[in-house]
Amino acid sequence: MSLVRKIVLVCFMFIAGMMLCAGKVFSQDPGNYQRIDGNPLRIDAYDDGTIGVYRYQDGEYVEQYYGGNRWGSVLFLNGTSGLAFNSWYFIDWYDSEFPQFTPVSNTKPNAWTIVTIFDAGNTGVRIKQTISYTNGNAYFMKKWEITNDSGTKAATTYTDCRFLHGGDTYFAGDDYSQGHWDPNLGMVYLTNPDPTVTGIMGFYGSLATPASHYYEDYYGDVGETMLTGELPDTVNPNYVDAGYALQWNRATLASGETWTIIAYEKWTEAGFVQVFAPAEQVGNPGDVINYQFVVANYQATDDIFDLVLTSASGWQTSLPGGNTVNVPAGQSAVVDATVTIPDGAAAGTTDNLTLTATSQTDPQVTNQDSVTTRVFGELAEELIRISGGGGGCFIATAAFGSYQEHHVWILRQFRDGCLLTNSFGRAFVRFYYRHSPAIAQIIAGNEILRGLTRIALMPAYAFAYLSIVTNILLAGIIFAIPVLALFLVAGRRIVILFRK
Repeated sequence: MSLVRKIVLVCFMFIAGMMLCAGKVFSQDPGNYQRIDGNPLRIDAYDDGTIGVYRYQDGEYVEQYYGGNRWGSVLFLNGTSGLAFNSWYFIDWYDSEFPQFTPVSNTKPNAWTIVTIFDAGNTGVRIKQTISYTNGNAYFMKKWEITNDSGTKAATTYTDCRFLHGGDTYFAGDDYSQGHWDPNLGMVYLTNPDPTVTGIMGFYGSLATPASHYYEDYYGDVGETMLTGELPDTVNPNYVDAGYALQWNRATLASGETWTIIAYEKWTEAGFVQVFAPAEQVGNPGDVINYQFVVANYQATDDIFDLVLTSASGWQTSLPGGNTVNVPAGQSAVVDATVTIPDGAAAGTTDNLTLTATSQTDPQVTNQDSVTTRVFGELAEELIRISGGGGGCFIATAAFGSYQEHHVWILRQFRDGCLLTNSFGRAFVRFYYRHSPAIAQIIAGNEILRGLTRIALMPAYAFAYLSIVTNILLAGIIFAIPVLALFLVAGRRIVILFRK
């Protein structure tokens, strides 16, 4: 082969290779994005569920995920040997062989919310990802509603479902961080080498949907481990080029069911003391909302911190454990706090509750963090929001196998028509929604427990059914009385008319 032909062949192969690479990159593109342009956080949500976050510091927005958007999700159906799907990030960086999520829609219903819908191939499973941010807060909410819409003719129940979310961190523009896990908050978080420059960057599930597993380590290890579907519940105590992730597990996802996960990602200001606020809550006027903050001491010595709890709206607050807390060096302590929603608070009202901790040894060692409390708007919707469930009735759904099953439907009607109409019933529903998801997951994966639970629920079902029937009969009687009276009056007049 002549030299000219060799050169032509090499050039052709180079061009062909570049075209193939370009085609691969194009196929992996996360697509268009919507942006929440807030302060101190700016958040991007891409068509396939990929996310980008920037935090305002030193006069500019600084990326918090490497490359701006090296972040995404992985979904397993029927265990790690079954079906798996992931965001663009994993294909782009780890050559994942899992199919990429299929974008459906990406909308911005208001300035502070982005709703992204994407499918897990042709499984019938659709994910609705909602990003919500309250401007001014140092945290934002991520909500995933994973719905099995496989159809009624060939309904498919998926088992051993796993959802993982995380990626490559770039906390405060620094690629090296140290990992931590706080069991009180269920939060995996990072610190940077200099506490005077940055605070923490953390990721945690809501009260109703705490993560099943967590992981923090070298970013490459985190990404590859997410693709195995088995996070090891460990953090790296060294400063490394870090990433982190959380994992949620569910035993079964039947046709028609929705699995809802709510989580938060947050940042705090620099300082040798850190205050971590818990997940936000929702309540009614007159309710006392209980929170548990965490105060961490990153000094080399033990210290006592003065505590100040304030409500931005002037709501009544209290610190049941006192106004000071003793925190050993390198450790943390839980601080109980309460806020009372005023009786006259309007539906949809919000308040920021802030805890400030200040060292008694050095007043310059101080920090604070805040959490938003919301007054119920549309009650059923808000209950679902805090519960992390597809409409509630978690235990009943797990027992009977479907959210649309007749017994579950009756219990839902009783909830909406009876329990949610009075303060005692609403309190019961809120308590149930916070504690039942974990129980439901255990029941769903055990046929014996499902059968026993169905039997145990029959009295509640019978009572709910009787209540609904009674209400219908009462409504019928109430409606019939004026109709009957009108008929009697009219009939009497007709009789008199005929007599004439």
